[in-house]
Amino acid sequence: MASVLNVDQIGHSTSGTTALTIDSSGRVLMPNKPFVSAAWNGSGTTAYSTPLSRFTTYNTTDTNIGSGNTRIIYKNDYNMLDTTNGLVTIPVTGIYLIVGHYAAALSGTLGRRIGHLFVTPSGGSITDYGEWVESYGTYDDSTGTKLLSLNANDQVAFGHNVSVINWDAFGFEMILLG
Repeated sequence: MASVLNVDQIGHSTSGTTALTIDSSGRVLMPNKPFVSAAWNGSGTTAYSTPLSRFTTYNTTDTNIGSGNTRIIYKNDYNMLDTTNGLVTIPVTGIYLIVGHYAAALSGTLGRRIGHLFVTPSGGSITDYGEWVESYGTYDDSTGTKLLSLNANDQVAFGHNVSVINWDAFGFEMILLG
């Protein structure tokens, strides 16, 4: 290239997708990154293995949870979340930031509360990724974060340990970072 290359889009030649767009002000814009957020509706769970339970049903509207009224704005890009079984299917391989908000109405009640994260590798079976939110004592709202490297078609789910004091509200946000 001996001179200036003038393009307004850079994309994939066979798939027809646009990877980058340059607007009239010279700003480089990227397509939306997959994002999903929802609040558990408090009723649907399924046993994973004793004593763990996985949340299965989610609200499809914006929801306040916890005593601090954490607001979960419902968003379901690429239909990542199946609101009837609680599984988030990953559409694009990459690093995801996951934030979970657990709340219990048992404010002031002593006891341990444990939130769990489950990951199902593509073609595999669901496994307990481990405890990722824990509180003990009089705390009633807790937040946990994770960075996970996930592949397209992996699945993520959330839950809690039912052998200790239960959470009664949960919401999450999840976004592809890159």
